[in-house]
Amino acid sequence: MMQSSQSAACGLRHSLLQRLARWLLTAQDRTGRDEIPITQDLLARNLGVRRATVSDAFKPLQRRGIFATKRGLIRIVDRARLEEIACRCYRIMRLGRDKPGKSEPARGPLFALPVICALLEVELLAQ
Repeated sequence: MMQSSQSAACGLRHSLLQRLARWLLTAQDRTGRDEIPITQDLLARNLGVRRATVSDAFKPLQRRGIFATKRGLIRIVDRARLEEIACRCYRIMRLGRDKPGKSEPARGPLFALPVICALLEVELLAQ
């Protein structure tokens, strides 16, 4: 519950670059992989911005060598620099997740995320 409150506050308070960095770092933490299978369109929906806005935000980060993209795939190249960009909400939420003795249900792979978002979109359109 605390993470969802923190995430909502983050969305209102921090820049797109900070939120983008937080999202990518969290996704990498949860998958344990440097490559995250997600499209810019789906990422834009998750961040509440237009796809073109995400594309514009990616350009300087790619030029700095922080991550690379292919169609439907984002590969984190320089995690340390991405952590420098992320707002402190990332560190707060990560500390909350990494507490010893905290029992949290195992999470499925992030690969299911596009399917879940597509189903939600279909459900919303049907209403």
